[in-house]
Amino acid sequence: MAAVSVDYPGLGILKCGGSLITPRYLLTAAHCVSDFTVEPSVVSVAPERITVRINSRSRLSGGQEAIGARVLIHPDWAWLQDTGRPIADIALVLLDRAVGGPMMSLSWARSARMGPSRLIGWGLREFPVPAGTELPEMLRQRDVTVLSDSDCSGGLISAGEICTSPGACFGDSGGPALQWLSITDRRSKQGKSVGVASRETNSANPCGSPIIYTDPAFYARWIVTTIVSGTVAPSRHVRAYTAQATTLADDFTFLMKPTP
Repeated sequence: MAAVSVDYPGLGILKCGGSLITPRYLLTAAHCVSDFTVEPSVVSVAPERITVRINSRSRLSGGQEAIGARVLIHPDWAWLQDTGRPIADIALVLLDRAVGGPMMSLSWARSARMGPSRLIGWGLREFPVPAGTELPEMLRQRDVTVLSDSDCSGGLISAGEICTSPGACFGDSGGPALQWLSITDRRSKQGKSVGVASRETNSANPCGSPIIYTDPAFYARWIVTTIVSGTVAPSRHVRAYTAQATTLADDFTFLMKPTP
């Protein structure tokens, strides 16, 4: 698990989560590393503005730190969504150096199954919160359930996404949802990531509604091809959305946390 900070000079620092999947590549949500000051245009933030703390339960100390060297956003991602393609809220960050320690395992062979899952991150517990409330320093976890897609229809769930409840909250964007999909997983007590935190499904109750996660198994080919080539691989997905087009940034709340 990795704590991700994105510096916006004059505006504050955006807080997200991420997963180290190779010694130099971090998997996170596309909206965490897209410059929100120029939306609806999709422009990646300058990689040197991204700081990552890895292999520490504290988001403020310990573990290892690295800086972004390159941001690789899935080509289907857009703040302003159109019909015909999955939402693709997924991105890779190439780090400036290799980082040691355990890597997060992804579920390549199959998507999440309906049933128990576990969210981990440094996000808030509730919203609204009292003024001045900070994100927790220590990593937290929450047991949740993977639901049917219809339970997340309010957030325009699309192909390549899963629905969980109870949900994550601000500061959890980009972090993983874990499941133990095999006997080996259960014996090793090492869950595999079956989701990357994306957005809520009810803007009136952002931290209490079911949450949509991007399914890394759906994007396995893109992830592997991008890492091998070091450049953004083309999209191979042409499945249709389950709902009409909308501006997600206006209608839904992504789970990133800006702080002064």
